[in-house]
Amino acid sequence: VEVAERVKAGEWTKSIGPDWFGTDVHHKTLGIVGMGRIGMALAQRAHFGFGMPILYNARRQHPQAEERFNARYCDLATLLQ
Repeated sequence: VEVAERVKAGEWTKSIGPDWFGTDVHHKTLGIVGMGRIGMALAQRAHFGFGMPILYNARRQHPQAEERFNARYCDLATLLQ
């Protein structure tokens, strides 16, 4: 979306430089609401692909996510801070 807006504004010349790549998420903390199939898939990609610490909230704690991704269970208010 960021690049599309810059192209529409006429800022694109010949090549895309590093300032066009958006926000770097490596090692940033990710909060996940719900640790079902989609939450687990997201946690896997974030943890192994980007080295992101994982916080999550779900109806109950998910020991598999905590073990595999070092995910930390927290209440919803803490997660949304």
